[in-house]
Amino acid sequence: MILLARSSKLLYSESFYPLSISSWEADLQASTLPKLSLPQLAQYLSNAPEKVILIDNTSSQEVADCYPLFLKLGINVVTPNKKGFSGSYSLWEDIFAMADSPGGGLIFHESSVGAGLPVISTLKDLVNTGYEVQRIEGVFSGTMSFLFNSFAPVGGAGGKFSEEVKKAKDLGYMVSPYLTDSAKRCSCFRSVS
Repeated sequence: MILLARSSKLLYSESFYPLSISSWEADLQASTLPKLSLPQLAQYLSNAPEKVILIDNTSSQEVADCYPLFLKLGINVVTPNKKGFSGSYSLWEDIFAMADSPGGGLIFHESSVGAGLPVISTLKDLVNTGYEVQRIEGVFSGTMSFLFNSFAPVGGAGGKFSEEVKKAKDLGYMVSPYLTDSAKRCSCFRSVS
């Protein structure tokens, strides 16, 4: 691990020497390094002497928009971020064109649809082995599924809706801190794209 970043903090090794696993949290908190722009981050990672994997655990459109750049520079990308694969079709094409280009990085993506089960890769495997998917049905938003089941469980006795939303947020079931993001049809489409 040579770089860690949060929205407001950055920690990296200028010499590409691995960061300390045992003290990364304190080191990141104490870091005063200036934030790198995404193109600067891509340049830094592309200069590493070894192969690099960028793990994007955000739901940021801005980061997803840079996947083609990372891939073009030979940086592998692993992400559950749905936005690069379900928004603009041209971004989707650019991501896979760069991944397929000579020297391009690899892209691995899987969203948290289906309670964290690997639904997308399983469907791809089925289709690639000749199965024809006739229909897919279900509640595709994990947040909404949790709320449906906890607010109005079979047999009643559900809590107040606002309390159930807070519980979903506290348990980390919501991708965004805003219920409206989880409830939008767009979020559900991103889950299955």
